[in-house]
Amino acid sequence: MEHQKLVEEVTVALERYRQTLTPGIYFFAPEVVEGSSSGRIVEKRSDYTDPAEIELFGVTFGFWPNGFAPVGVAPGIWFHTHPFLRSVADLVQAPAAFLEQLKLHVDSRAAGSA
Repeated sequence: MEHQKLVEEVTVALERYRQTLTPGIYFFAPEVVEGSSSGRIVEKRSDYTDPAEIELFGVTFGFWPNGFAPVGVAPGIWFHTHPFLRSVADLVQAPAAFLEQLKLHVDSRAAGSA
């Protein structure tokens, strides 16, 4: 599938999923087991630190297409190996395998909320 078309499909899926979520910051990354992707997506949620941010930002997404940054490793080192994508618009930078896994994940989560 063409990369841009895949990005568009994931964007639509995320917007549909957004409607089922409570305000917060949602992070997505491939599950990594023993150094390899399992083919599944890990989703983590974080609350806003300021209640005013709930009104300002609602549901926000962030993405770690190469897995979450390793614990205990200096940010200067992992920044290049584990880049963080700050918005849905940045997903054009994500590899197709991550986008496909993300679409399956959010489609299944949104269906489970219906």
